[in-house]
Amino acid sequence: MRMDSTNHLRLTKKRIAYVTACHNDDYMVVEIGCDQKPGVTYLAISGLDNETTYKTYSKLYTSEW
Repeated sequence: MRMDSTNHLRLTKKRIAYVTACHNDDYMVVEIGCDQKPGVTYLAISGLDNETTYKTYSKLYTSEW
C-alpha cells in the first residue's frame, strides 16, 4: 500500500493530533487520530472499491501504531 507523500499531520490542540493520507493508485483516503486526554484513537478509511478499502482497513487495524 503506497500513500501519497503529501500526508498531513495536524496538531489541533495540545494533546490531539491526526494524520490524513491519500492513496497513490486508488480513490481512497485514510485518517488516523489520537486524543490523549480521554485516551481515544480512531481509524477512518473511505474508498470507492469496497474490497480494496476493506483490505487496507484490515492491514492498518492489525498494525501497531
